[in-house]
Amino acid sequence: YYLRKPFGNEVEGRSQVGQSDVADTIEWIKPAMLKIFTSGDEVVEFTPRGPEDVQAAKQETGYVNYQITQKNNWFMVAHDWFTDAMLAKNGYVKATWEEEDYGTPDTYEISEEELALMVQNSPDIQILAAEPTDDGLLRVTLQDQDRCERVKLENLRPENVLVSDKHRGLSLQDCPFVEHWEYKSLSELRSMGFDVEDDISDATGSIADEVDNSRRDEVNPLEESESTDPASRRVKTREIWCLYDQDDDGIAERLHVIVVGRTELLNEPASLVPVAALTPTRLPHRHIGQSVAEWVMDLQLIRSTLLRQGLDNNYLANNGRIGVNINNVVNLDDLLTSRPGGIIRFNGNPGENMLPINHPTNGLTALQMIQYMDTVREKRTGVSGAMQGIDPNALNRTATEINAAVSGAQQRIELMARMFAETGVKELFHIVHMLASKHAKKPQVMKMDNNFIAVDPREWKTRKDMTVSVGLGMGNKDQQVQHMQLLAQMQAQGLQIGVTTPQNIYNTAVKFTQALGYKDADTFWTDPAKQPPRPPQDPPEVQKAKIDAQVKQQTAQVDAQLQAQKDQATLQAQREKMMAELQMERERMMAELEMEREKYHLQAELDAEKAAMKATLDAKNQELQIHSDH
Repeated sequence: YYLRKPFGNEVEGRSQVGQSDVADTIEWIKPAMLKIFTSGDEVVEFTPRGPEDVQAAKQETGYVNYQITQKNNWFMVAHDWFTDAMLAKNGYVKATWEEEDYGTPDTYEISEEELALMVQNSPDIQILAAEPTDDGLLRVTLQDQDRCERVKLENLRPENVLVSDKHRGLSLQDCPFVEHWEYKSLSELRSMGFDVEDDISDATGSIADEVDNSRRDEVNPLEESESTDPASRRVKTREIWCLYDQDDDGIAERLHVIVVGRTELLNEPASLVPVAALTPTRLPHRHIGQSVAEWVMDLQLIRSTLLRQGLDNNYLANNGRIGVNINNVVNLDDLLTSRPGGIIRFNGNPGENMLPINHPTNGLTALQMIQYMDTVREKRTGVSGAMQGIDPNALNRTATEINAAVSGAQQRIELMARMFAETGVKELFHIVHMLASKHAKKPQVMKMDNNFIAVDPREWKTRKDMTVSVGLGMGNKDQQVQHMQLLAQMQAQGLQIGVTTPQNIYNTAVKFTQALGYKDADTFWTDPAKQPPRPPQDPPEVQKAKIDAQVKQQTAQVDAQLQAQKDQATLQAQREKMMAELQMERERMMAELEMEREKYHLQAELDAEKAAMKATLDAKNQELQIHSDH
């Protein structure tokens, strides 16, 4: 169904097209699911049991997430894991501890103190190159000369995993029998440390051998038969974790066994089953759940059948049948050859010898039924046209209605994500934690909180309490940002009354930055815990005396400022008064000067008139004297 292969009920000469409901549903769920579990740096978080465990739980969280998301291709592992579960009911991932000869060289820009600390904590580190940088740091290339330790994740084919039918839970830790089988070459077995003969047989003498041989689709028979190298021969290898009373003490112990046929290659005690299982829909009291494919397989068959019938109906309507009178001569080859503009040769009257048979067109009815089945599929799976952005009625709906429809449809996906988180994902991280604490032989230097620290899994406690960070990549990041903004405002107010601390505000800022899509929050924020300690505070009476002195000093400064302002205002008033008096005196003097000037002009005019009158009088007197003389 996922690959749209034929159903097996196809009829020759009829339409054989098929719908892709299973593939469409899974491929639309898969992006949201992967976004949830792969968008953040921390998929899970270990919870401390007490205040003394806070730092240890933080280191364990960083180490386990680093092993899974950095040392493995976590995106591809999660992709195949979730796809297996949505297709084949259950998905399985196995975790194993590996040791490699040498690590790859890594380049860091660190200070001399950090380099000395790394070399001190890990004496197997060799400095390959070191050169100073412009900002006062050292650019060093380091290589671990000791064996490199890591956890390897492997997706298991669900059909190759056998679980006891007595097991009723999804977790395999208490399962009485778990087996994973696959075909391995003799060379692979020898590289694993097993001494196997070239003629070793993988037959067990049971009827299951015939079934297993029929499922060997990953092996090319021609390739095996033509191979002349015995080391390339592939044999069925069974890896088993079972409960068995091997020491006859009446209590069954967990064993890890590897067998090829009837040859036992390994038999050792086991503390856990390193296989994590998950399912989209968990059925109570059953290990096998229900797949997404099961939700829509019948709908794919119905929709494909309706589509085929609709197409067949259109084919018959477009290429109708013709009734022919066989008693007359008609060229049947012309009738059987349907082509536009084709000629049919016959003898006699066409109306009497040929009768077209009209076929009704019912394609619209089939289309309506297909649309109804789309509605059924949306209700079953939660994958709606609104989520896909192809809803034809979206233009006729308000934004509130569309958001409500999308939110309601996401509930099924969110439930599936929570089921994955609380079962397989959480158990996988617990398995990795157990493997690291049991098999690690040295500390692991890693970057945490913008510092390089050495984490030693051998000192860890057995932890089973953890929280899974689900929802980091859902389509509600805008809501998360809004909620964190509101939280930051409340913390700013709470800081004034002492109900929050700078460390709490820093934690909110880090989560806010990560919600915005920036992984390295230390680039934008500084942890208050890394700030230098503040000097010790004085006793209360000393603080009070200092405060009183500061108040007196401030009061004196204020008084001096006020007196200076007052003196300046008085001086300014006096200056203005003097300027006004000077102006008035200047105006008075100018007026007096003007009066003197006018008086001078009047006196001059008067003197001139007197002189003129005197001259006239003298002239008259002289004239009278002259007359009197005569």
